[in-house]
Amino acid sequence: MKTTLILSGLLVVILLLPVVSAACGFAQVTAALNEQFMLYAGKTAVITGESLKIKFVEVTADSRCPYGTECIQAGEAQCLMLINYSNSQSSLTFTQQGTDDNTIDFNIFKITYQLQPYPVYGDGIAAEDYRLKMTVTR
Repeated sequence: MKTTLILSGLLVVILLLPVVSAACGFAQVTAALNEQFMLYAGKTAVITGESLKIKFVEVTADSRCPYGTECIQAGEAQCLMLINYSNSQSSLTFTQQGTDDNTIDFNIFKITYQLQPYPVYGDGIAAEDYRLKMTVTR
């Protein structure tokens, strides 16, 4: 009886481990070339078959003009990124201007990105709520 309870408890832990890990943010994003994906601040994306990993470290500045206000300039946001390609690491800053998609060339890749959410007057954005909508192409 005691052995059955222990085995049942162990089985529940094993079955729930992937769910808990994903909920706690341990899972990384896996995407293929030409596939759009979301990458949250602090997370890493692995591009399958390309020896390419992209980590969205943090938003270092966000001066985009919030919805609900009038600004002279659209402003911009800057995202610190770490990119590993073929065992070499590079630190880059992605700059989001306004609401349009932006593209950066990195080695043989083109990385298209858009920082979300866009600021709204009177509402702050928590660091963990930032995400990049991205697509990697050649």
